[in-house]
Amino acid sequence: MTGTNESASTQAQIKIYFKAGRGNLGGTTVLGLLAERALQAGRPILMADADMRNEGISKYTTLYQNCGLSRPTSDRQPDVQSYLTDVLSLGVSKQKPVFIDVGGGDRTLEEWASTNDINTLSAAMGVEVVGLFMCGVDSGDIDYIVNLWKHGGFRPQKALIILNEHTVPPGYIAQDYMYDILVDPRFDVIRQDAELEFLFFPSNPYMKEITASGLSFYEAGQGGTDPKKPKLDPVRQAVTGLWVKKFDDEIKAKGVDSWLP
Repeated sequence: MTGTNESASTQAQIKIYFKAGRGNLGGTTVLGLLAERALQAGRPILMADADMRNEGISKYTTLYQNCGLSRPTSDRQPDVQSYLTDVLSLGVSKQKPVFIDVGGGDRTLEEWASTNDINTLSAAMGVEVVGLFMCGVDSGDIDYIVNLWKHGGFRPQKALIILNEHTVPPGYIAQDYMYDILVDPRFDVIRQDAELEFLFFPSNPYMKEITASGLSFYEAGQGGTDPKKPKLDPVRQAVTGLWVKKFDDEIKAKGVDSWLP
């Protein structure tokens, strides 16, 4: 019995992260930054881009070349669902956390999770599933998340609602909007089933420049040491470095550091 418990304890360190929620809310950026955060701390991970119609997390080529998995063979639901099964299996066999960008495939994710009874399956394998639910200031963003949860297919043990500051209209105070979301009673249905926490994701006005440069987020914020790579100008570099730090501070302040790899 002792050996079994030790094995389960070791496997319990493996976490699988699924991005969910409406599109165009910065979910792929969050995945990329969280993945790079883990790598910067020396923690190995895997990344999986399950969206064949639109390039997701694989667009961060430096990261994806190092720890990304091959993408699905097509965008057909059976192929994507088979891909999700393969990715979960690889995470378990390699004993590495996996960040999965399902893109606009929440319906596919829901059906796959329901078919495999993902919570029971993951518990049996000693794996913890964490949902990264992107949310903006539109009330429909909350409805989308709650409806996805109510359908019952994808109900992970831990749910992070990630509030994107970029969705706040110019001239308005972001914290006022975000407070209303924090206390919204619609999230009670999730609180009943899972551990729930909210993360504030700060806005970076220079995302286009970072993407165009080909730099990783940490390289863009720190300047990097590779002379062959470009650098952002001092202002954009400083803003990006502070942006990375602000999100890291938010993670620690909310006490969810242990939820992440």
